[in-house]
Amino acid sequence: MSPSVTISTSNLAQALRAVTPFASRDVTLPGLCVVQLQAAPGILTATATDRYSIGHARQAATGALSRPRYLHRRDAKNLRDELDAYMEDRESGLDPVTITEHDDYLRVTFDPVTMHCVEPDAGKFPDVGAVLATLPVVAAAEGLHAPVSLSHRVLRPLLKAAEADPYNPPRLLFDGPRKPVRVEIGDWFIGAIMPVKLRGDEQPVPVEMPAQAEAVAR
Repeated sequence: MSPSVTISTSNLAQALRAVTPFASRDVTLPGLCVVQLQAAPGILTATATDRYSIGHARQAATGALSRPRYLHRRDAKNLRDELDAYMEDRESGLDPVTITEHDDYLRVTFDPVTMHCVEPDAGKFPDVGAVLATLPVVAAAEGLHAPVSLSHRVLRPLLKAAEADPYNPPRLLFDGPRKPVRVEIGDWFIGAIMPVKLRGDEQPVPVEMPAQAEAVAR
């Protein structure tokens, strides 16, 4: 029997709504134009990055996947829209969604809808967990002495993620003007965004990730 994971429609929609904006739009980096799904007993995580920011959502689920699986950014958006329409029609977000693994695609089922999402060749997805583990857990001196300048490039996905949970405003934690900024939303979302290299620069610098990130980029 193929491995599968079951999650509520509202939890999956919230996770996709939050992390999909962090997926790269750069077609020259196909390995980053994806949302990574991982599932162990009790939890499903969704992760995306464009090298300048990271979105990582955790939601309660049952079942497990055999390995990290990937949705193309386009498919993740389409699935999110289908879930939103389904919940609006049913007036409920508690109905189950089952994600079933196949060799080169994922079958997503929420009665009576069935979607087949062909898995893209994601290459070696960056080890964003290593980045998230290094983020500060408190703001240094409340952050008052070290202002951080953020680019619209990283603020845009952050604002999109915030829309997924209107009851918990994003909390930003940082320990230096050139360090990744930790983003928390409630107890289900953690992210990282890079400030601009120097105040006034137009572009942020990429988040420093383990070496496999470069393999994805190429």
